[in-house]
Amino acid sequence: EACRPWAFSTGGAAGCANCSAGSFASAAGASVCGVCSAGSFGPAAGASTCGLCGKGQYGEAGNATACAQCAARYSTNATGAASSALCRLQDATLEVVMLLPAAPDYFTPDNVARVTAALAQVLDLPPALLSFQSATASSRRAAAASRVVYHVSVDPAAA
Repeated sequence: EACRPWAFSTGGAAGCANCSAGSFASAAGASVCGVCSAGSFGPAAGASTCGLCGKGQYGEAGNATACAQCAARYSTNATGAASSALCRLQDATLEVVMLLPAAPDYFTPDNVARVTAALAQVLDLPPALLSFQSATASSRRAAAASRVVYHVSVDPAAA
């Protein structure tokens, strides 16, 4: 009798052993285990197939038992990514809320440019990827400060 699909043997059914994590045997009677390729993983011993790394994940080496996660604000466009280079910056809209001294000139081009440049530095992104969308300000009567909300979008296509 041959080994089941998740096991292998070099000496018949009596010597069947599970394939190790990161590898698989997809057919009954296998004499060797295959290795999960880059972009896929085998989380546990005894697998008959390997799973693809999910969207937002990658697996750079074969024989992997798990996939790595792309950095924050980055994702892959498809499953099965075999390299961290396939993690791409994703579109996003950010809301930046600040308390600023009460003043009528929050929305001048110079102030908007300063806020956008500071945000790019905090996010470690090239300023060209950020674009100002809108802003609002509100304050209480006789308040010394105003709540200012800037809406900025991240556009990876602008790079």
